[in-house]
Amino acid sequence: MTVVQYHAYRLNPAGRIVSGDWIDAADDDAAKAVARELCADSDVIAPAVPI
Repeated sequence: MTVVQYHAYRLNPAGRIVSGDWIDAADDDAAKAVARELCADSDVIAPAVPI
């Protein structure tokens, strides 16, 4: 299985980056799921995952 590294950025309501994380995932859908979990407990808008 190939693992790809993605950047996930947390954005504030104004759309500015407030933090970021590396995500290791098998594919785009898995990376998006992890990014959503990272942002679930915060007041940021949807995560931005470059594809």
